[in-house]
Amino acid sequence: MKSRVILKFNIVDSTQTISKKIINKLSGSKLTPRYPFVIIARQQKTGYGRFKRKWRSPSGGLWFSIIIAPNSKFSYNNIASVTSLIAKQLRQTLKKQYKINTLIKLPNDIMYNNKKLAGCIVETEKHGTALWAITGIGINVNNPVPENLSQPAISLKSILHKSVNIEKLLDSILQNLLPKIT
Repeated sequence: MKSRVILKFNIVDSTQTISKKIINKLSGSKLTPRYPFVIIARQQKTGYGRFKRKWRSPSGGLWFSIIIAPNSKFSYNNIASVTSLIAKQLRQTLKKQYKINTLIKLPNDIMYNNKKLAGCIVETEKHGTALWAITGIGINVNNPVPENLSQPAISLKSILHKSVNIEKLLDSILQNLLPKIT
């Protein structure tokens, strides 16, 4: 399996925002990391999805971003296919790990019984000629899910009727996803 740098935080505004700050520092130093950076937070205060829609990110969920360095498999031309690839890999990991059948609501939501279980986003940052990508992934794992959302949501804990090991889930996702996007 590919190596990676994992940075863990307790509470952040957004793992996407932290990722952008890291990219700014790396770009300013002219260093390109050899490994992808994974930024994880126990809780996000201002997590977001597509169109900057708020994503509630309380403790108990899996909220993380992956920084994809320039010269990876990513380019402006394939941003939609990268988003689709991430959604497919999330779906496959959930099926393999927990034997649950989910659907992808295009382009980036993972649904279980018409309720949102997870979502992903891909954003880009350009510094000079270098193109960086940041994939943000949010999964309702053991966290409480509010009932007053515009789109109904569900957690893995509710589906499986037991708590899920978040570290094990993260490791499975990274093992499946990183070789395909970095």
